[in-house]
Amino acid sequence: MNRKVKMINWGGLIPSNISFDEMIRIAKRIEQSGFSSFWYPDEKFFRDCYVALTLVAKETSKIRLGPCVTDPFSHHPMQTSVSIGSLAEAAPNRVVLGIGAGGRGLREIGYQMEKPAVAIRESIEIIRKLLAGESVTYSGRTKSIDNLPLDFPTPYKIPIMIGTGHGPFIQRLAGEVADIVLLANLCSTEAIAKGLENVEKGAKKAGRSISSLELIARVDVSVNADRKKAQSAVAPKIISALRSSYPGLEYLGILPDFDIPSRLIQVLQKKDHKTKKFYSDPQNSAPLIPETLYENLAIAGTPSEVALKIREISSSKIFTEITIAVVPQQGESLYQAYDDFIEKVMPLV
Repeated sequence: MNRKVKMINWGGLIPSNISFDEMIRIAKRIEQSGFSSFWYPDEKFFRDCYVALTLVAKETSKIRLGPCVTDPFSHHPMQTSVSIGSLAEAAPNRVVLGIGAGGRGLREIGYQMEKPAVAIRESIEIIRKLLAGESVTYSGRTKSIDNLPLDFPTPYKIPIMIGTGHGPFIQRLAGEVADIVLLANLCSTEAIAKGLENVEKGAKKAGRSISSLELIARVDVSVNADRKKAQSAVAPKIISALRSSYPGLEYLGILPDFDIPSRLIQVLQKKDHKTKKFYSDPQNSAPLIPETLYENLAIAGTPSEVALKIREISSSKIFTEITIAVVPQQGESLYQAYDDFIEKVMPLV
């Protein structure tokens, strides 16, 4: 892989469970601090993704922004095209469409999330044509549309980013069809290398080089002078990531040998809201997480430890951006958590 990126660009992934006021404060802070991207999830039961991104677009001037990620199940490609095309008008030359398999909330409202790689591929094919101004007829395995265009023009070509998660099929698909590839929740060099290997296979299938793609590493980050407290704070994120891929945990096989506690498996098997809420409390989730998972599925520790881990990920000069989802510590606001990262970690990277 012949690719060398000269410097780190930063992205911020902001959760949709905070107020719009705090979200806008964070967006302004990270833009002023030189971040390249502001990403916002499209999750069910939380604040609306496109409302949030439009507010951020109007309160910022340079930072690029987009959903990270929307899904191909709860939105028809026409609906996604309308939303992202409208956002592009509100934020000239700054919008990216992030799409992936989807996560929390889909099964609870009746979506089975079948054939995710096929659904993503077919959605992208339709969306690209609609955004290009075409009247689209398409009949696929999961998506269809009959001779319909967008009824308004999009002002520029919108890049499409695939958030890959851990599955090899979507990693390969991203290499094949995406403009931007986001590798999510991978912090070990071995797991990252395997993910990039799959992306490269997809790129070769499409007759292009992986060096033609923008590659982003997305990591959960928890910073505390007490390493154990930093790990505890990020534990619910790790459980959420494991649950979203369960029972497909084969990707953990590349990590150093460790045993998954039987109690953790029992928790991952339960999908009800009561269980999820209980283990969203670090006091309940932290004891379940083996040290190996703390080391490889998140970056948690003191400022110097976090900076060192980020340097390890960026040292290959392959990624054009490191996107961080900062986890606040007990009693800390998310704005304070990002401010701490900017002041205490970034100068050390």
